[in-house]
Amino acid sequence: MTRISIRARGLAEPITSEVGQGIALLVGRTPDVGRLQARVTAGTPLPNLGHYQVQTLRVESPRVSGNHLLIWGDADSTSLIDLSSRNGSWLRLQDGQRISLSGALEVTADLAGPIQAEARLSLPEDADWTNEKQFSQAVVHALADWLHRLGVSARLVHVTQTRAEESESSFLLADDTTLQVRGMETITQDFSWASILDRIRAYVHEQNRRFEQYQRRGDGMIVASRGLREVLRRVGDAAARGQRLILLGPTGVGKDLLARCYHRYSQREKGPFAALNCALLDKDLLYAQLFGARRGSFTGAVSDIIGAVESAHEGTLFLDELGEMSLDVQRALLRFLDTRGEYQRLGDPRPRRADVQVVCATNVPIDDPSFRTNRFREDLWYRLAAAVVHVPPLRERPEDILAFLMSRVLPGGSLRVSEALTDDALELLLADTWPGNFRDLEHFIERLPLTNEPQSISRAVCEAALRQGRGTDRGPSQDSMVPREKLAARRPRTVETTRANGALNWRDITVAAVDAFLEDNGDGALSWGQLHEYVEKYLKPVFVAQSCDLSQIDELSKTLNYSALARRLNVADGSTIKMHLGRYVDRFRGPRGKRPPGSAT
Repeated sequence: MTRISIRARGLAEPITSEVGQGIALLVGRTPDVGRLQARVTAGTPLPNLGHYQVQTLRVESPRVSGNHLLIWGDADSTSLIDLSSRNGSWLRLQDGQRISLSGALEVTADLAGPIQAEARLSLPEDADWTNEKQFSQAVVHALADWLHRLGVSARLVHVTQTRAEESESSFLLADDTTLQVRGMETITQDFSWASILDRIRAYVHEQNRRFEQYQRRGDGMIVASRGLREVLRRVGDAAARGQRLILLGPTGVGKDLLARCYHRYSQREKGPFAALNCALLDKDLLYAQLFGARRGSFTGAVSDIIGAVESAHEGTLFLDELGEMSLDVQRALLRFLDTRGEYQRLGDPRPRRADVQVVCATNVPIDDPSFRTNRFREDLWYRLAAAVVHVPPLRERPEDILAFLMSRVLPGGSLRVSEALTDDALELLLADTWPGNFRDLEHFIERLPLTNEPQSISRAVCEAALRQGRGTDRGPSQDSMVPREKLAARRPRTVETTRANGALNWRDITVAAVDAFLEDNGDGALSWGQLHEYVEKYLKPVFVAQSCDLSQIDELSKTLNYSALARRLNVADGSTIKMHLGRYVDRFRGPRGKRPPGSAT
């Protein structure tokens, strides 16, 4: 007689049974003799069950197959065979026992074996949501996708009406809803249910933290795009770890607001937040504003000056426009960091100390070593750059543009900007380059006419407001009065013909873009804003369309693989390609451009 001890994940205690001569034991989650196959893996035959008294042993574990293991006893041996189960069987033998299992033995069978697959249980992807109302559904979607990829059968129930109590398989979400995870007990799983729930618990905790971080951004900050949410996440991680942070990005993208977010997310939240613009002051005044000055230390110092460092003691010091800091002040800042907070006021030899965390921002590429040469100290860069975050410009964040327009009310009125715009006006604004970023967008809104009538602000009104803000609204020039027929006659030969003969021709692409730009804007006075508009709204769209062999495209198709096109052109992401193709269709294939750019008249 052989004593069998059955172990499996999810069982509090092993299940024991005995198998002797003439006895066959069928073990599984739902053992059924009628479902036994004539042969198993590798052609191993089953015994003739007609010669045995067949017994069944049920093991209630999701990792155990319906018919998992068959054990039978003969006169001098005990045999075991795994019935092609999903997760296998493992034996534990006593010291010195052989695998033949002859004689009176005590055997432990571990159904589904060691859980080696648990190491593959990484967390799901972060939930993708653009506003608070989408949060819980995005979490459910991400978890459902993760479970599907793992091959785990489970049902997710999102309870929104009443907030249930948290339990082993019920998880509270940060928006006061509840997620319930229910396993399918009739289906064999590759992973233990406990490990699945552990991963879900850790994932929900992290997503709740991100949601609460999003809510604490404050200051009316718009965070709708995936790119800016990723920036906010990295800022929050740096704050939680107490790292120094450098924010890189063009003027007007919200670096100052992100610095304040860093302060709110850090352990120094209850301390002061002091900001200093390094571009506004010369060397001596900047030093005084940063570290303070003694009365009489320079002309105009009629009293002692408390510097930003001292003002930020036990809090956060924000140094804006770091790339404009003079080399002498850089040297003093480096000493302050190296000595863990020791500094001197200007004109005062007495050393002082301050405990501050430093966050910096700049619109110049000081992360480029070649740029730093003779401009910014290498050793200071490496002291400050514990975490470096690039903030994308507004033109790469149309979701944030739309959210901003939806959140702002027309000056002096009660109608939201997005409600006052016609559809084509809104399309224009979402495709604009916004060289001044949010400051540009804010001033544009101030220039809009006052109205309480929905969809009453046209595309033409928006175009005029944009030109006014960028110094290009100078009235009709002589060239702008040239008849459209003359402008069309200046178009070059077709770009498609050049493409067919070999590589793209830069002359044809450039001239096509220039002709379209002149047709729309005329030959007014040159400005930096006009150059930016020409490159972003004319030259790049033509280049993308021709390079992707899409010169005849009339509308954006859902079947286009924008990511593949981006890789083809070595562009960061597909959204950029989609944006420029949209501009190409609108300008060169729509009502204003019935011919492809460069086509013969």
